[in-house]
Amino acid sequence: MMKDEAMDEIRMVRERISETYGHDVTRFLNHYRELEKVYQDRLWPRPKRQVQVHQSEVPKALPSLV
Repeated sequence: MMKDEAMDEIRMVRERISETYGHDVTRFLNHYRELEKVYQDRLWPRPKRQVQVHQSEVPKALPSLV
């Protein structure tokens, strides 16, 4: 198999990023959530999800949701 220098570089950068956050995905995502707060004026607003549930799909224990 040929060595792919671009892929090697991507893996190296990915490893450095992972090391920065102690290989902890939660820490990594929290960092980006904080960046979203800092730069929220530059981001597109997230569309609000609209979920429609038919009454027959609601379990009997949750009648207040309909």
